[in-house]
This record gives sequence, C-alpha cells and structure tokens, in this order.
Amino acid sequence: MLSKDFFDLYNTISNRFSDISESEVLFSGLVELEDSELISFLQTLDRDGLDTPKIDVMYDTSSQHSLSIKDLDDPELYEDSAPWKVTLSKDNIAKKLSDLSGDTHLFLNIESFFSFLELLDPFQKDSHRYDSHTRLFLVNGLDKPMGGEHFYAVSTNSGFPNLEPKLPNSDDVHNLVHVNTTESVRVCPRSISLNSAGSELTNIPNLKRGVAKLLAACLVQELKTVEGIEKITVKGSKKQTVDLSSGMEDISDTFLDQLNNAVIWVYEERSETRLQLIMDRLSLDMNDTDSYLEALDRHLERALEQAKDSYAFVILDRKDDYHKEVRELIKDMRTQADLYATKTRALVGSLARDTLGILVFLSFSFMTRAQKFDMDVFLTNEVISLILSVIAIYLSISLALQVMVHLRDDGLTKQENDHWLKVLQNYTKTDDQRENFLKPIEKRRKTFHYAMGVIILLYCLLIYIVLNLQCFLTSILSNG
Repeated sequence: MLSKDFFDLYNTISNRFSDISESEVLFSGLVELEDSELISFLQTLDRDGLDTPKIDVMYDTSSQHSLSIKDLDDPELYEDSAPWKVTLSKDNIAKKLSDLSGDTHLFLNIESFFSFLELLDPFQKDSHRYDSHTRLFLVNGLDKPMGGEHFYAVSTNSGFPNLEPKLPNSDDVHNLVHVNTTESVRVCPRSISLNSAGSELTNIPNLKRGVAKLLAACLVQELKTVEGIEKITVKGSKKQTVDLSSGMEDISDTFLDQLNNAVIWVYEERSETRLQLIMDRLSLDMNDTDSYLEALDRHLERALEQAKDSYAFVILDRKDDYHKEVRELIKDMRTQADLYATKTRALVGSLARDTLGILVFLSFSFMTRAQKFDMDVFLTNEVISLILSVIAIYLSISLALQVMVHLRDDGLTKQENDHWLKVLQNYTKTDDQRENFLKPIEKRRKTFHYAMGVIILLYCLLIYIVLNLQCFLTSILSNG
C-alpha cells in the first residue's frame, strides 16, 4: 500500500472515531457505529501486513469482548455490537509507509500530536542522546513543518529537510552552566527546538514555554531546582537569583527566535566571554520580581545587541595580552617538554650510576685482593651477606625517592599546564588547545612514564640480583 493511499483511506473513515488517544507507538479510538468502509480499512491493514488491529467490543465498563480480523468476514458476529475500541500499533505502519529511520514516529490525528507535544519535558534526563540523534514525526493533517535541529515534524506527504545543527550540544552547555540539582536534569537545546520559519505554534503554548525555558537555561551561570521549581543565577555587574519561569508566560514566536539567535551566538566561540557580556547587561536591567523568561522577553534584544558591540572591543583590548600569554604559554610548554626529556635521562643515568657503583665497590673490595681471595669464604661469609643487603636497601631507597620526586613533579607540571590553558579558554577553542598544547606534552609524558616503568623493573631486577648474588655465584661455580 502506498503512503498516500493509506492516509486517503484513513481520512475517509477518521470521522468514525471518537475519544482518540495517541502515544508515539499506539493509536486508539472508539467507534460508535461500524460500517463497510471501516471494516474495509481494518481488513486492509491486516492484509497488507501493516498491523493487526485489536478490536474490543465495549458492552459496558466492566464487560468487553475481543473480535479477531477473521470475525469481520462474518457480519453476524459483529452486527450491532458497537461501540468498539480499536487499537493500532503504529511502529510497523510507520516503517512500512516511509523510507526513514526506524525511530520515525507516526501520528494519525493532529490534535493528539499537539497534546503529546504539550506534555514533553524539556529537561528530560535522556535528552543528551539527541545531540546526535534526530527525532522525527510524520503527522497526518499538519499543514506546515515545525521544529528544527534534531526535532522535526512534517505532514505525511512532505519530506524531512537536511538541517545543519547550530544550537550547542548538551556537553557544551554543561561545561558553561553549573547545574545544581538532586534530580536528573540535562540541558540539551537540540532535543526540542522550534526555530523553523512557518511553523504552526499557536496550538502548543506549553511546549513553546518549555522550549523557551530550555534555551533560557543556556544563558545563565547556574541552574538549580528547589522543591521542583527551576531557579537560575545570573552573575554580571550584579548577582541575581530568580525563578526560571512562572509557568504563565505567553511566549511569542519573535521571542523564541531571539532566544535561538542569542544561544547560537553565545556558543559559537569564546562562549564564556560572550555569555558574561550578556549577563553584565541583563543583571542591571532585570529585577527579582520577574521570572527569568519575563526578564529575557523585555531585555534580551538590547542585551544581545550591546554584547555584540562590546565583544569586538573586548577582543581587541585583550589582543596584546592574549599574544603575551600565548608566548609565555609556548615558552612554558617547551620548558616542560625539555624537563620531561631531562627526567627520563636522569632516571636512566641514576640506574647506570648505581649499577656502576655496585660493580666498582665489588671490584675494589674483592678483586684487588684476588691473590688472597677465598671464593668459598665469599660465598658463605655473613659479613658479605650483610654488605649485599645494605646495598639492596640503598637501591630500594634510591628507587623510592626518585619515583616519589618525579611523580610529584609530574603532577605539579600537569597542574601548571591546566592553569596556563585556563588563561586561554576565552580565546581559543578546546580542540585548538588539545592539538597545539596538550598533545605534544602528552607524548613527552607518556615517554617519561614508559621509561619510569622500565627503570623500576630494572631496579627491582638489580636489587634481586644483589640480594641473591651469593646464591647465583654458588650455582654458577658448582655447574662450572
């Protein structure tokens, strides 16, 4: 069955249904009086493999009887048995009627779709999966497409556009906004968005308010929940803490567009600097009697305009400082890279020094008196055994001190790297920091850690040989 044929057939009999209820996966409705067109529609669903409808004959609230599809072939089995409750599973229908992904959801009734949208939670805990996952809806009777980014709905005879995501992902937001709540809250503006031109938004005031709350939460320094109420903190020229929403705001399409544009601009680059510029203006204009949405509706346009004007001057004023900081950072990074190489060479040198020292000690102690040297005495003498134990203790202490000093130094070096990079976090992208500063140092660190592991193993081997030197020599001489 072609998609258009199915919906034409459904629209022909749709007025037979009352008390329609739809979720993302199920459709149900009451039929007060069955007729041949309804029967044909239900039989066609089963015959074409779209779904096997569930039909319950509703005698009263406590008594019902189920009809099978085969029962519909015999009118005597169902004649005058209405009302019926018809339930359809829409997942298979959506897959058969569209070539889209299996996560595309179908709504046969546009009022049910709007009711579904009104109940959506903008801060749902699993919303972060929509950073890379698109949420699509096919809606019968939808005149104009609605949504945007990774949330989109079109009519059953339209295709989905290829939209380039502009809103930030949830990780970007949570890196900038401190979320302080015992509940599982995720701020992901891509999960529910209404930024496409021509959208039909008049029937979904709650969703519009939810989307506005979601976008507004991207433009704060702190978000927390107190007894189920979202509160935000703005730290600008003044510090303000207000409710995110009163739950009564009438969100206009123009205000939604302003919020979208503001969030996109803030997270485009140097997000902390850009957000702070907007917060400086908002904190002066807003008052603690309004909700944050009300304050944004009144003052966001002016604050965004002033932030854009100030941004260029802020960057120019900091340009010289920025270049100076970059030069200092590069110099410090080079110095630290050289230090890692020096540490590696120092470990190797310490091992060689201690090994050579032991050999020289043994040579001067015994080999210079080879004519008087009694090997049997050497192999069994307790004084010699004590000397070898002292040497092993020295090697153990030497190894422990070197490892402690180098690891402590390594930790301090990493802290210094993080400190210097924080200086540039308002000027450079995270990817640039990782590529230009962190990767070269990380290679040096890995080489140093690898060398340290090898040196520790060699030291342990040397300590073991010194402690068991008499046993080794006894074994060698006895075999010789």
